[in-house]
Amino acid sequence: MTNTDRGVSEVSEAVRPQAASVGGTCAGKRALGRNRLPVGALIAAVVGSGVLAMMWPYQPSDDALVYDRLAHNLMAGHGFSVSAAPPFTPTMQREPAYPLFLSGVFLIAGPGYGAVQLVQMAFFVLTVLLIYRIAQRVADERTAQLAAWGTALAPPLVNYPTYLLSETLFTVLLVGLVWALMETVSRAHLRWFMLAGVLWGLTVLCKAIMAPFGLLIGAVWMAASRRGVSPSGRSLVVGALVFLLSASCLVAPWVVRNYRRFGVASITSLRGSKAIWERSRKLSYNTQAITHQAVYGLSEYLGHRFYPEAAAQARDVLLRESAMANQRQAELAAAGYSEAAIDHTMLAEALEPIRHHPLRYVAQSTLEAIKLTAVLYVPLLNEPMVEARFRQLPSGDILLSVLRGGFRLLAFALLVLALIGACAVSPIWPRWLLVFLPIVFLNVAYALTVGLGRYAVPLLPYYCLLGAVGWQCLRTRQVAAVVTSSPTGRVR
Repeated sequence: MTNTDRGVSEVSEAVRPQAASVGGTCAGKRALGRNRLPVGALIAAVVGSGVLAMMWPYQPSDDALVYDRLAHNLMAGHGFSVSAAPPFTPTMQREPAYPLFLSGVFLIAGPGYGAVQLVQMAFFVLTVLLIYRIAQRVADERTAQLAAWGTALAPPLVNYPTYLLSETLFTVLLVGLVWALMETVSRAHLRWFMLAGVLWGLTVLCKAIMAPFGLLIGAVWMAASRRGVSPSGRSLVVGALVFLLSASCLVAPWVVRNYRRFGVASITSLRGSKAIWERSRKLSYNTQAITHQAVYGLSEYLGHRFYPEAAAQARDVLLRESAMANQRQAELAAAGYSEAAIDHTMLAEALEPIRHHPLRYVAQSTLEAIKLTAVLYVPLLNEPMVEARFRQLPSGDILLSVLRGGFRLLAFALLVLALIGACAVSPIWPRWLLVFLPIVFLNVAYALTVGLGRYAVPLLPYYCLLGAVGWQCLRTRQVAAVVTSSPTGRVR
């Protein structure tokens, strides 16, 4: 065996699961691996998220305040409304899953936020466990352990259980969905199709942007069926029907409610049209404005350092169109427009310039993609209280910028490792397809609308998994694509 062949062999073992030999000598080891738990990573997830949750008395603001109000109105019997006082006007501005979750916790444990934080810490721990199980299916034990540790120590994932925001819930649902889909491919029992349908329905009710994801799931099943690694014919049709029925049982009541109240068969209003409206305003950007967006999207510190004239505060550059959209919504509401009418009007206003400049619209999606690379966005470092404390320190602003910049650089390092890992497993991409699917889908969906670093946080477990593969490649000094396949030709 040559040195090159030896290197490829070493990396192959790092990215493929332990397969059973013909005599079955590896069966016991494989069963043992499935029974293992990443105990250290699970403990780290509990300790890290618990420490951050106890650092200061949490008070919701902005989006968290909206979720809090929705939950308390539901709990008090005022319906799904963001109104702070009577009349409690019904709304469809937000997806219902997270407010319903909050109201359930409030009903059981009282209106305090501590119980919500504890439950979300449990969701975070479950996320670590699920990404570990997913990694065991597509890689070896060492890579699975690295993926679990990376997820457990990822600063945003550790920090978000503190907040009344939907990221923690959506992340565990998304990781659970991929795990369940892997079960549908490998085991093909109807209960896994049902679970996958329930999880997809919940992700849609948590983030409406996940609705088209179901089409990609169907494409994966069809591709797997053709490769002989999934049930085909009647079994696949029955499984797909169970999947759709399970999801529909969750989503349909909400859509019917919106149709009856607002005359719109939709999951949510305002948010989707608002995002497209924001993007359409950027079509008038000149070269200087595009440069400002690109640099500020890469680093707010660098943007303010080299282009201080762009805005008084760095974040105003990235959120300028959002403020314009909020103002437009307020104008239409003051004119007596309903939510559905505001949604329809803003969408029409957005599509008009997009029709005239479709190529420019697609090209400018790179600006949104740049913002999505801020996967290690830590909300704690943007808290007004934290910023105020740093300002009290000598050179505190510089120290805070260094911390934020450090996490930004760390995010780039993680993405580079993930890219190396993706290249390494590309020869066996069918086995990794369900890992790539949410990464590609959400990045494209948000790049075509509005991208923020916070939106990419639910993809961190997958980046950590691919990053673990990339680290294994660098560690063995072999970064070339790995040509390997499962002896059985099936995803385990």
